Order: sequence, then structure tokens, then C-alpha cells
Amino acid sequence: MQGQSSAFGGAATSLELRYTGKPVSGWGGLVAVMRYLERRGVRRVLECALPDGRSSPNQIPVVDIVLAFFAAVLTGNRRFAHL
Repeated sequence: MQGQSSAFGGAATSLELRYTGKPVSGWGGLVAVMRYLERRGVRRVLECALPDGRSSPNQIPVVDIVLAFFAAVLTGNRRFAHL
């Protein structure tokens, strides 16, 4: 029988959700998703998959651009220009 694993290799982990009586905006959910991605090692996978050959000292790292795009899509943006 096959055990649980994730797409990024290693054992799958669960995401613990707790409910609160306080009003929470959609941004609260976005924070949870981004923290989950960090805990799963998505940044490390992206760094390996997307090498950055640019040399400008003022550049935004490629991984940060991709993670911002993930957040933009999760909040309803449909185009990269919405960033």
C-alpha cells in the first residue's frame, strides 16, 4: 500500500485550521496559504527550478515574483499585469 506523500517529495503534512469568533478578511486566509507554502518548502523548489541569471543589484528575486503571482491569483487577479 502506498503511503501519503507530497508533490515536493517527503511525507505529506496536514494544515491545521482553527475557527474564531472574530471577523477575518480574505487576507487572513492568504497569510495562512503563504505560510503553508513556506513550510512545505515551495521557495526552495522554485529556487532550484528557476535559476536567476540577472546581475542587477536592484532586482527583485525571481522566486519573490513567482510567489507574488501566486498570491495575486489567489486574490482574484487574472493577469500578470495586475501585480
